[in-house]
Amino acid sequence: KQLKDVTNGLLRNNAEALARTGQAHFAGTAREAMAQQNMDVLMYRVFTATFDNRTTLQCRANNGKKFKIDDDKYPHLPLHWNERSVYVYTVDEEDLSGTRSSVGGNEADKINPNRKLKYRGKKDTDIFSPGQIDVGISQTEWLKAQPDWFQESALGEKRAKLLRDGGLSVERFVDMLGKPIPLTELKRLDAEAFKRAGL
Repeated sequence: KQLKDVTNGLLRNNAEALARTGQAHFAGTAREAMAQQNMDVLMYRVFTATFDNRTTLQCRANNGKKFKIDDDKYPHLPLHWNERSVYVYTVDEEDLSGTRSSVGGNEADKINPNRKLKYRGKKDTDIFSPGQIDVGISQTEWLKAQPDWFQESALGEKRAKLLRDGGLSVERFVDMLGKPIPLTELKRLDAEAFKRAGL
């Protein structure tokens, strides 16, 4: 209600996105302040993206990347509107271990094309599959293990085919600055992948 008042009647989903983005900014700033105060112990920040079908290409491509604490040339969060990614800080160069949450897809005979494919809890477990995955798995490996419809909802139909059949990783869909590469430019850069994917 307070958000609606201060945004002069902004649509609810826009207000929620504004709040989520602001929360990501302030939470990230607090984590970074903690890391800077503990540079004698902490060595690396690890980019950690959400594993579901709504994560942006930019965040997928950055997932798992490590940056030294004293290196200021890392992607500062939030990277975009409605950011959900965070940094996890480590005491050494070793990979993180354990599990993390994900929302993948169940195999289904037919997905209603008019249904917005966004996980909304237990009522959606007929097509979505929430669970735990190894913390070290890449976005590419994880997406390849998902059903075709899930890959397409996450990447778009053509990028999903390039992932499945063209041999491209998620990282190949973005440029050096982490910005998504348009499909026309991607085809110019890697025509063979498009041939393999039948595009």
